[in-house]
Amino acid sequence: MKRDTMTDSNIAGRMLLQAAFLGLAVMAAGDANAQTKLVWPIEGTPFEEWSIGNYVDLDTRPVARRDYRGGRITYDGHDALDIGLPHFRAMEEGYDIYAAAAGTVTFAKDGEYDRYSFSNPAPPGESGNYVVIDHGDGLTTLYGHMRKDSVAVTAGQTVAAGEVIGQIGSSGQSTGPHLHFTVRVHGQAVETFLDPDAWWDDPLPYSGEVATVMDSGIASDWPTTEEVEYGVEHQGVFQAQSTGQLVVMWNYLFGIAEGSSVSLKIHRPNGSVFSDFAWIQQGLGGGYWNHGVVLPPNPELGLWRSELTVNGSVLTSNPFRIVIPEPSSGLLLAVAVGTLRIARRRRRG
Repeated sequence: MKRDTMTDSNIAGRMLLQAAFLGLAVMAAGDANAQTKLVWPIEGTPFEEWSIGNYVDLDTRPVARRDYRGGRITYDGHDALDIGLPHFRAMEEGYDIYAAAAGTVTFAKDGEYDRYSFSNPAPPGESGNYVVIDHGDGLTTLYGHMRKDSVAVTAGQTVAAGEVIGQIGSSGQSTGPHLHFTVRVHGQAVETFLDPDAWWDDPLPYSGEVATVMDSGIASDWPTTEEVEYGVEHQGVFQAQSTGQLVVMWNYLFGIAEGSSVSLKIHRPNGSVFSDFAWIQQGLGGGYWNHGVVLPPNPELGLWRSELTVNGSVLTSNPFRIVIPEPSSGLLLAVAVGTLRIARRRRRG
């Protein structure tokens, strides 16, 4: 996955500020605590519409990583929070980015392509669309990978906390739509979650401990990479077939804790379980999870249902209906709404 090339000044290339030891990051956090509390810089409901896919890397050793909880929700040298949407379809709906605190815009860049992804990586050196705000007393924030033609501020402009400054995109060194949000004090990148109550007006829990389904659905075939990146459509109706037909349950998940008991079920119209695929989660689980089953020949007509449970609690359930075949067709009939395979990718940038 790609690294960022953005900086707070002069676009001079990425500043790998984690070279300072952890004690400096804690000290910097303390310096700013008394003066400013941050509001969340993105609209929407956390752990439903978006999740935190990366924290600041606090392990300064080469080719090593450690987030503020000692986990691995980061990557080597990462200096920000990555707050991600599930796919480009969500991006197209338009998710506003807010100034996290009052201040003065010191840099704003727009006009760059905004749909880079795993399958369509940015060329080397592409910095994307971003905004930097100076909040005084050495505190700055950077908002990266913004949507093309969405940047709503200019250098020299003053902004209030919570003011819209643009929208989430995937410009620059990005692998999917998300906000790269960096907090710096006197040029030093800070992990605000080392002292969340001091830094945040409304602190959030650690994303590795919040089981999250940002999208899910049913499909009649395995989604392609391009479909996953854009957002798979939910197929709500199947025509009954005399031979078995594939039904794929897809989910975009995050925060499935190690040791969790996970189950993917399909229920018949009478409520009985047709299929139950279960496992104990090894390591932190997340990303695109697909599971396919083949229905029996001439399956029961009516409303079937998929169900994802974690530790006995239902996280998401998607209905699909089996109907009598149309006389001229033995093919599946597709009806739209949302989709995802187990490709454990977390957006970077």
